[in-house]
Amino acid sequence: MLFPTCIHTTTDFSLDIIDDLKEKSLFVEKEYGSIRSNSLNVDSTHLTVAPFLQTIKPFDVLRDRINQKILEFCQELGIEEKLHMNNMWFNISDKGDFNFPHSHPASVISGVYYIESSGDSNLVFYNNTYLVNNFVCSVREKENMYSYSDVSFPCQKGSLYLWPGHVIHGNPAQEKEGMKIALSFNTRLVTDGL
Repeated sequence: MLFPTCIHTTTDFSLDIIDDLKEKSLFVEKEYGSIRSNSLNVDSTHLTVAPFLQTIKPFDVLRDRINQKILEFCQELGIEEKLHMNNMWFNISDKGDFNFPHSHPASVISGVYYIESSGDSNLVFYNNTYLVNNFVCSVREKENMYSYSDVSFPCQKGSLYLWPGHVIHGNPAQEKEGMKIALSFNTRLVTDGL
């Protein structure tokens, strides 16, 4: 097999601070607001708090813990350069909300941590060979271990997922009612200017 996609998964991650993270997320969203668009059909703080969210408590504690997981993931991938988490934001969603397939091409490692979830939605990673203008081409009748079109992971409270920033991912419309808070982040290479 050529060029496999590596996804790191951790469950029950940082449960000791998850209630504080939820409370602070709701406060931050109320204080700084969120933005919703046609392609990002969730209440997102990406354009309101991403530059500084990781510097305030308890997000700074979570940042440090995630950075350790990123270091471990990079070691497994053979990435020796030092990375810096350059932004962090969260999306709040409920029934009917979704994210179109997208990637984070400027990020070395991207990821998401689920602070809250009703547990009935999925994070979907797409094989870009089967994407045309962000629409998934159907290959299911021919699908095998070499030609999968997508793979899904549950959006469960306390789950952490890490992946290379170029990997296409998204969330289909949430089918059931229930708040989901997904904390996302990107990394970049450390430079002398930091």
